[in-house]
Amino acid sequence: MRLSERGNPVKTHTTAQLWVQVCVAATISTQLALGQDNDQEPTDDGLRLTLLFDVSNSTTGLTAVSQAVGIDLVERLNEGRDVGQVITFGQKVSIVQEFTSDRGRLKSAIMALHSESSTTSLFNAIYIAFRGASEPDDQRRRDVIVVVSDGDDTGSLVTEENLKGAAASSAAAFYAITVKSRRGSDVGVLRALAKATGGQAFEPRDTQEVEMSCREIAVAMARGKRP
Repeated sequence: MRLSERGNPVKTHTTAQLWVQVCVAATISTQLALGQDNDQEPTDDGLRLTLLFDVSNSTTGLTAVSQAVGIDLVERLNEGRDVGQVITFGQKVSIVQEFTSDRGRLKSAIMALHSESSTTSLFNAIYIAFRGASEPDDQRRRDVIVVVSDGDDTGSLVTEENLKGAAASSAAAFYAITVKSRRGSDVGVLRALAKATGGQAFEPRDTQEVEMSCREIAVAMARGKRP
């Protein structure tokens, strides 16, 4: 069992577990298409922020960018009303901090980020985030998913079609900050998800543009419902 920096168990998702989720989700998506609609409309009763961080070692400096983005967005949460969670992905997808309104715990998880894998399961992580956002929330908070990555998927079971289905079954707005993406990467998939969910995809080239990306996401978080 993996432990976090605070000594708490870290949830990880194996390939077998993820395959079960994909199969179940396909059934749910079919039911929705047949008219069993999801009646959970987003409201202005707060946010559920899911932060996804790429911990592969494929891009130098990515950890520092992830920490800067994560701390910036966590600082903007309304403590006591909004909640956030931190998920990392490399070879495996790990929930290193479950949903909490405690900004201190979220910041600790973010500052503990470190590169640990040469494989990037980007699609797997996004899929898990969308599936989590489709689960009931007693406070009926709005879901926002933010991923920081180099935009390359090199080890996912989940396909682009799986992602589209998960996004359609969720009311979450998706935002992507892609750093130093290589030609032929999967940035186009991230752009498509952002457009489909009322979010936005950013490809900052320097620190100033990273800060601008954070500000635009923060404005969207405060603005209200997903379009």
